[in-house]
Amino acid sequence: MREIKITGTKWYVDIEYKENIARFGGEMCVDGFYATVNSISWIKHQEYIEKNELTELIKAVRKQNKNSSFKIEFVNDDGSEYK
Repeated sequence: MREIKITGTKWYVDIEYKENIARFGGEMCVDGFYATVNSISWIKHQEYIEKNELTELIKAVRKQNKNSSFKIEFVNDDGSEYK
């Protein structure tokens, strides 16, 4: 069973993780999706997103996509890689 389900469009990606859905705005590119970290919002509930929740979610996505040819890259507003 997969821990994460990822869906989306050219302009956003929805990531279902631990019974919640996080939506990131961004842009679809040839090699993947560039998700702007500051654009995150919860779809299922309207709570504030804690830094540790965001970090856990991003780590889980990176782990799942480690060997995939299509990547989700998390970036800051200026386009630099989110670490």
